[in-house]
Amino acid sequence: IDWTEYSIDALFDLECKPLQAVMRTRENVTAGESKKSRILQATQPTNDCLKIGKALRLKGHAVFQLFWDGKSAPIFIEVNPRFGGASDASIEAGLDSPRRLTALSFGNKTERLAALENNSIKFGLIMQRYSRDIFIKPDEDTH
Repeated sequence: IDWTEYSIDALFDLECKPLQAVMRTRENVTAGESKKSRILQATQPTNDCLKIGKALRLKGHAVFQLFWDGKSAPIFIEVNPRFGGASDASIEAGLDSPRRLTALSFGNKTERLAALENNSIKFGLIMQRYSRDIFIKPDEDTH
């Protein structure tokens, strides 16, 4: 497929009702994991994603992979019912799935109702992941 690949982090309540979805780019992908992501505003793919998740009766957080040319209907290729390696970008942008799922599961009535409300999303937010080498020196007595 000669279109750009994207990910969508989506949140569904405990009764499989779609709550909110956030689309992000997959820039600088290493071993299938995005090392750089940018939060995008894209109504058609996110709405389609929520419809698919509802039909699949998903609960909680899920990550959808898709190709999209920005005009045509997106082509969804997989859904993973879990947090992805770069889901932190969507969480930081405002989706806040961990807090909302905790409130839905354990919160009082006010907290559960608040968790059902859509959060404002910080479109344009960029997440850059990096690794860092850590060196542990051996004990000199062990040689």
